[in-house]
Amino acid sequence: MLARQTLSTAPAWRLPNSRARPASAWMPGVSRAPRPGEDRSAAVDQKGPTMEPVTTRGVRRTFEDHLRELQENVLRMGAAVEEMVARAVDALRHGDVAAGEKMEQLDNVVDRYNIEIENECLHLLALQQPMARDLRTIAATMKIIGDIERVGDYCVDVAKTAAKLAERPLFKPLVDIPRMGQLVQQ
Repeated sequence: MLARQTLSTAPAWRLPNSRARPASAWMPGVSRAPRPGEDRSAAVDQKGPTMEPVTTRGVRRTFEDHLRELQENVLRMGAAVEEMVARAVDALRHGDVAAGEKMEQLDNVVDRYNIEIENECLHLLALQQPMARDLRTIAATMKIIGDIERVGDYCVDVAKTAAKLAERPLFKPLVDIPRMGQLVQQ
């Protein structure tokens, strides 16, 4: 049975049921905590630190894979919005009434991309703590997806407007709008 010791005389690592860990658990190269009155060098292993140097290659590679996946998702989101722009211009040119429902479905896809990419950006910011160029990449990605999502919302509005305009004849042929749509896609 362990003898009862007072808190003032016993070190924390010797108390029963103590949660304190020996110094070797949190300090590389230290085999034990120095005893009172003992020189710190006596507690240090003579062979040096026991931990291997931390390599960041594996962590960095994973982070770069996440960044690459993030950029690919942004490109997919942009491709979906590009398709929306083409369909919106076609709906406006041809008076397609059913294009509004198709646009709503595509807009839901773009909204899901927006949420997924934004969550991934926040995840990378919180867990990886990127520096300099990577931080700027993530910040720019968050701004870009907001803009892309807004263009998708505008496409939905154009398709709804096209449905309203299909009921009445146009007083002027649509020449400039298809040209603007082509410029956007370039």
